[in-house]
Parts: sequence; structure tokens; C-alpha cells
Amino acid sequence: MNLISKDELHQFRKYNNRYERQLRSCNYRLIMPGMNASEILEVIDDNKRMMFSSSLKQFERHKDLFKNDIDFRKMDAIENIGYPDTTTLIVKTTHACNLHCPYCYDVMFRKDLNAEGNIISLDLVKQLLKVFKDENIGSWIWHGGEPLLIDKDFYETANDLIRRQFKNVDICMQSNLTLIDDDNAAMLSKFNIRPGFSFDGLTNHLTRKNTGQLMKSLALADKYGVMGGAIIILTKDNIQHMIEEYEYFKRLGIGCKMNLIFSASKNENTYTLEGKVVAKELCKFFDYWIEDTYRPADSDICERYLRTALEAGGSCNFADCASNWFSTQPDGTIYHCGRDWPENASMSFGNIFDMESVQDILNHPNHQRWIEGTRRMLENCSDCDFYFSCHCGCFNDNLQYDLSMNKPEPENCYIHRQVISHIIRVINEIDFDDMPKYNPRFLNFLFTNQFRSAKMIRKILDESIKLINAPVKAENKLKEFLVV
Repeated sequence: MNLISKDELHQFRKYNNRYERQLRSCNYRLIMPGMNASEILEVIDDNKRMMFSSSLKQFERHKDLFKNDIDFRKMDAIENIGYPDTTTLIVKTTHACNLHCPYCYDVMFRKDLNAEGNIISLDLVKQLLKVFKDENIGSWIWHGGEPLLIDKDFYETANDLIRRQFKNVDICMQSNLTLIDDDNAAMLSKFNIRPGFSFDGLTNHLTRKNTGQLMKSLALADKYGVMGGAIIILTKDNIQHMIEEYEYFKRLGIGCKMNLIFSASKNENTYTLEGKVVAKELCKFFDYWIEDTYRPADSDICERYLRTALEAGGSCNFADCASNWFSTQPDGTIYHCGRDWPENASMSFGNIFDMESVQDILNHPNHQRWIEGTRRMLENCSDCDFYFSCHCGCFNDNLQYDLSMNKPEPENCYIHRQVISHIIRVINEIDFDDMPKYNPRFLNFLFTNQFRSAKMIRKILDESIKLINAPVKAENKLKEFLVV
């Protein structure tokens, strides 16, 4: 596998960075479920006309965009690579769990349910509400351990307090779902919580070993309207079967998020997959997904990488989340997020009961070291051509690899560069004439994100040369941005 050339990458970013897309933004039509072939072709044709029209107007209004000396650092500042202007809280209710998944990263904290400090209290929730009262909380995530080990009465009271203070917060839960019953299903429905649940699909019998119980739980969740999406962990046992796993979840009618296994602290069963293997399989799956036209499903992992190529960010794996995520343990200990944190890394930011405001957390010496480390890592990666897409990748993965926070984890670094290169090459060859063969969900993603491929640009520039009153030198200036 070869990386995309610097010229190709820069051309792609020139015509698909967020600032540029805003200059020609228009409301493209989307392909809706149930549309027949002729209706889909009509949507594609309408969008083609809108793209040509908006692009020609943009060329005419913003000739300065076609200067050859583009400053990508300024462009990155315009794009605001940081995480969205909301705060995410991951609130661990207990470190106890009724399962023993081999790759669990919470195992370093594992305790019995009745161990001291291992059950969240309403006092902790009230303290969180006090400390974060002035923040824009986008997501409040109940996590564990297994959060359904905690009585539903706690969630009834806590969720009510949260909703009263943060009107627009999205209350979420991550669960193995095996403990769901009528009572807590009704509670989840009341607060519109659809738990993400862990399920390893065709290899679940090798990992979680709870498939029978889980299927009953899914039926109950569906009955109460609280069915969320599955999270499958990609391991050495299933990384080469991503297509089969995708088709399996399609048959079940369940959304599926695919995450890579990683080496977790104090869990000898975990490991990091070889980058070359993962990159090859991800690219193969991406090619399959974008051409899946038979009752296609969303693919979170494909869309994450697409968004990374197009928007320079979009998820905590590919954006600067250092000051936007906070996590609390059942006893109130504060970390950056819910991942495992090496004990020798000094990543605890104190205890929530000792804080009066978020600024107190930000002023904690360990949080300041955390920010300094993430800035250093971003700076050290800034000369890489792919920096504007992945922004170092996951900070936790990198910290686990290098406690000094000077360099990214190499296997993930390899994966990101290879997959992003492949995706750009593939989508740069898409033209409107080819679109009927592609997955409508993939096409809608491109439409929503105002995407233009190199092939589309060639046609638009040819048309612009005919219509725009410009000297011959300007025509050459337009063409020199196309890599041939």
C-alpha cells in the first residue's frame, strides 16, 4: 500500500476543506429510503446541476482561492480542528461488572459491587451539576463497569436532576444490556436513553459468551423503544471478517460501531493489532461498503474516516478533545475520559468533591501537564502531511505508547495514513455518472458534506473557463491545481 502524494493530498484539501465548502454551500437533495431507480437518478441529476451552479458562482466571487501558495496552517485555524463547543461527561457508576470480557480496559479498576467507593452516589451527581453548571454539556454518558448493576431509582432521580439543569443534554449509557428488565427498560424509555451495547457478532461466543441472554435483552429493548447500536471489538479473530460481521448486523437490523482492540493497562489479554493488517482490511471493507446497494446500513468506522478526510476531525479519535472531555470514577476521582490511564502517568485530575468549578480542574497540576503533553504531541506531528486529518489520533493510545507524549502510537499512525490515502484516492475518482452504483448512505454523506471529487472539479473548471470572462493566464492558473 502506498501513501497518497503530497500534491494529491493538497489538491483534495484545497477543494474540500470546511471553509471552501461553506463558500459554495447549498441544500443538496438526499436519497430517501424507498426511492426507486428513476427517483434516485433524479436526485443525482438535480445535485449535479446545483454543484455546477454553486461552484461557478464561487469561482467568480472568490478568485483569490486559486492562488498557488495556499497556507494550510491558516486553513486549519479556520476549520477549528478542536472538538465541538460542547463538553462530554463520562460518569462511571461502578467498576463492578457481571461479565468478564477478555479485552476490557476497565479491568485495572475492577472491584466487587459492594466494595467501598464502588457505587456512585446522588451526592456525586449533585456535585457534578454544581461544578459544570456554566458549561455547555452536550453528552452525559453513564458508564462502568456495568451501569445497569445500579438500581433504577438512582437513575430516575439523577436523570431528572440532569434534565432540569441541562435542557438539551443527550443522556447516554454504555452497557452490556444483559441485565435489562421491564423496570429499567421503562426508565430508559422515560428519559429517551438508548444504550449502546457491547456485542461481538459472529465471534461473540469467543469473547463475551452471552449471546443467548443478549438476544432476549435486545427483544425487550426493542419492545420499549430503547434499542441502541452495537459496539463490536475488532480483534485478531475477526479483523479479516469485517464484511461478514457487517452483513450479520444488517440481517439483525442493528446498527454497528466497529472499534479496534488496544493494549489496556493491567490486562494481559489485550494487544495492539498490526497496522498493515488492519489498514488492508479497513480499505477492503470501505470499498465493499460504498458499493453496497442491497439494503445498506450505516458504517460508523467508514464514516469516521470519511469525515476525517473531508473535515479534519469529527470524532474524539481525530480531533483535539483535551479540554472538552471529563470522566469521574464512582468515588469522584477525575480523569480525562473513561479509558484506562497508566498509574505511573499521573493522569488523575483530583476529586470532584474538592472542586468548585471546571476552572479548578483545569488548574490542577496533572491537567496542566496533560494539556502541555497534548500540545507537544500536536506540535511534533504538525509537519506530517496527514496532520490536518488525524491530528495525532487518540491521545490515550499515544500516552500508553509514550508516557512523555512526544510521539504517536506507530501502528495507529500507519493505519490512519494508509486508510485516509486510500479513501481520498477512491472518492476522488467518483463522478456523477458513476453514482448510481454506490451505496445511497455513502452518497448522502458526500452530498451533506458538499463533496467535490477531482473528476467533478475537472468538469466544473472546464465549464468555468467557458463561462467566466478571464484571460488565458487565469485559465492556466485554474488548471495547475489539478493533479494529472
